[in-house]
Amino acid sequence: MIQHFLTYLQSEKHYSQHTILAYQRDIYDLCHFLNITPQQFDPTLLSEDDIKLFIVHKLDTGTTTRTVKRKLSAIHSLFHFLLKINAVQNDVTQRIITPKIPKYLPNFFKDSEMNDATFLTEHLTDGGDFLQTRDALIIQLLYQTGIRRAELIELLEQNIDLYNNQIKVFGKRRKERLIPIGQELKTLIQQYLTLRQQIPNPQPQLILTPDGEKTTNYIIQKTVKNIMQQVSSQKKLSPHVLRHTFATAMLNNGANINTIKQLMGHASLAATQIYTHTTFQQAKDEYLHSHPRANN
Repeated sequence: MIQHFLTYLQSEKHYSQHTILAYQRDIYDLCHFLNITPQQFDPTLLSEDDIKLFIVHKLDTGTTTRTVKRKLSAIHSLFHFLLKINAVQNDVTQRIITPKIPKYLPNFFKDSEMNDATFLTEHLTDGGDFLQTRDALIIQLLYQTGIRRAELIELLEQNIDLYNNQIKVFGKRRKERLIPIGQELKTLIQQYLTLRQQIPNPQPQLILTPDGEKTTNYIIQKTVKNIMQQVSSQKKLSPHVLRHTFATAMLNNGANINTIKQLMGHASLAATQIYTHTTFQQAKDEYLHSHPRANN
């Protein structure tokens, strides 16, 4: 049943492999709690109380509210599929109220930090080294286009349009969007492509290892951490923070929120509006720090 569901997510819903693996982990976690193997999973034997106990157990053992909500969403999606194929008669997750997630403002790098990072990446490309140029491109693509880590990994060389100064990105559920690029990023891409041509039999993806293989989540994460820790004291140094930085910089410099939504590939405006709260919080912090009467 579970494997049938995962195949459905891939073949009909066109979810990314990363998303499918996340669904699999969450459902397998439920099986582990029930003390059964995934092969022994029988949805007709599952009750609403079983799901409630699973949620309570996860919260009691320190799992974050956000993660618990994601797990419940995966289980709900499973039962929605099972109802569709008439494998069950009711959805045992339907009446379960999901725990509320505390609202946190997204982290982002300051303009001064990104200026330092850009200066650093410019020096990385001076020697004509493939790895250093690739790492510089990773930082600048994430920062200047706001693409997700998974989108960067799957970005194909053929989807780089230097004539029209744009890249074609396939986001969640294979939704296509075009993102413009500036001259600075275009020049960096051209430098990288020149070095990339020296790799024999490369994979079609843009970002590769020196052996011509597609890069990995670990390499992207490690690259961002290694470079950004040299210019920022932030504890969270991830590709997603660069995505947040892109949106915040766009908004702070006058971009329309609907334009930002389109460029980031958000399904709804609500996902983009969080950045308006971020910029207000930044203005508030600067006011409290700078105005002589603010703390009286």
